[in-house]
Amino acid sequence: MPVTLPKPDFRILFESAPGLYLVLTPDLKIVAVSDAYTRATMTEREKILGRDIFEVFPDNPEDPEATGVRNLRASFERVLVNRATDVMAVQKYDVRSDSPGHAFEQRWWSPINSPVLGPDGQVQFIIHRVEDVTEFLKLRQHSTDKEEFTDELKARAETMAAEIFQRAQELQAANQRLEALNCELAEANQKIVAAESLKRQFFINVSHELRTPLTLILAPVAALLEGDRGSIAAEQISSLETIYHNALRLLQMVTGLLDVAKAESGKLAPRREATDLARLTQAVVEDFRPAAERKGLHLSCEIGAVAGPVLIDRYLYEEILFNLLSNAIKFTASGGEVAVSLTATGEALRLSVRDKGIGIAPQDIPAIFEKFHQVEGVSTHRFEGSGLGLALVREFCELLDGHVSVEIRPGEGSNFVVECLAPAAAGALHPLTRTARGYWAPISHASVAPVGRGSEKVLIAEDNPEMATYIATLLEKMCQVRIAADGVKAYDLVRSWSPDILVADVMMPKMDGFDLCRRLKSDPQTVRLPIV
Repeated sequence: MPVTLPKPDFRILFESAPGLYLVLTPDLKIVAVSDAYTRATMTEREKILGRDIFEVFPDNPEDPEATGVRNLRASFERVLVNRATDVMAVQKYDVRSDSPGHAFEQRWWSPINSPVLGPDGQVQFIIHRVEDVTEFLKLRQHSTDKEEFTDELKARAETMAAEIFQRAQELQAANQRLEALNCELAEANQKIVAAESLKRQFFINVSHELRTPLTLILAPVAALLEGDRGSIAAEQISSLETIYHNALRLLQMVTGLLDVAKAESGKLAPRREATDLARLTQAVVEDFRPAAERKGLHLSCEIGAVAGPVLIDRYLYEEILFNLLSNAIKFTASGGEVAVSLTATGEALRLSVRDKGIGIAPQDIPAIFEKFHQVEGVSTHRFEGSGLGLALVREFCELLDGHVSVEIRPGEGSNFVVECLAPAAAGALHPLTRTARGYWAPISHASVAPVGRGSEKVLIAEDNPEMATYIATLLEKMCQVRIAADGVKAYDLVRSWSPDILVADVMMPKMDGFDLCRRLKSDPQTVRLPIV
């Protein structure tokens, strides 16, 4: 018949174990201890259970160089973070004696700290196991001093040496595992960096390729809307305007993605030049006035103390203002107000765009400058957008050695404030060329007077035949035009045909636009050729 075995009492087994064991909670409270541990540390179980281990075992206050608490705490933290056993080197950690006065006794320990994981995979307990190697170290010192061991001392020393050798082996194995994990981590980081680089390059390539067909949609539609509308029915005009405005909005999103990819890859370095900041700000605001008027908004622009031209990257500044104004107009209801103000003193500028829109909830503020973030809520579902505008504002402010902040009052609007470096410019002003997109600008209906064909020669380097043909169609009434489908053919035509100007794409087969420009600018025969 089967033998009925008594159910073991694991508490008694643990407490009677010959090893020195202590069990801790994740917050380092003592919940179990073996009898051998209490004897070795001269403590009593009832007096230490439930207490913090470092309250029970503090550093020796008479030893200013004591590092026991610091080293042991660091080991526990590694166990909690890595959820793996941590083997420590031999530690000097003095303990209170049970003699009157409870003076500290010098002790040396070899500790191992192991996690006990719960069902959720998190650390539920820490088993703290130690070996008291104080006698061994004293015996080794005694051997050095006396140059001999008794048989009993030698046996005890050999036993302790074996224990320490085992700890050293465990420590070496743990270090090897750690080194392997570090190698895996480094390899994973390299893969992440490579993946991020591929992602950014993908955004750049896709954005570039999308811009070409969008341009081929926008330009012909704009030409139809700007020309004689007599032969176009009213409903067709409305459809063309819908096509134009939605293609323009898509182009703006693509441009935003391209800017994000360039900023992340470091390819969008600021180029500061002398700029009339007051005039540029007013020009951007005027671009938005038709959109504001159509929505019934009051749009104002106040220019404060701006002492002459400043050095700034006008593209980055214009894009910052464009995105802030786009949001302000989009989120402000009819009859509301949008106000722009600018001041520049010394080497700093302060740009403010204030609206009377829906405002921003306080819990949303930390995330509004993150890429693709959009404010949640039923009231905002009617607003379209990619969630890139404010992310670009932050990126561009940082490129200009500045920052952006927001002041909010939910339901009463928002005030975005940009502060960045803009030192005074000593040189002459550069022409105020405009770079930013229009904000759903109305199509001009004015006709363009025909221009006679001249003798100027224009070379178009473009691998997309539709784009090349369209550009040629626009120019051939005014000048002589030739097309090259790649960079190599373009270079050969420049040398053989001697055009007056080159219009070149960037991404082309055989030789891209950048390499083409470098070759032409390094050739004495073509160094002065204007390139667009």
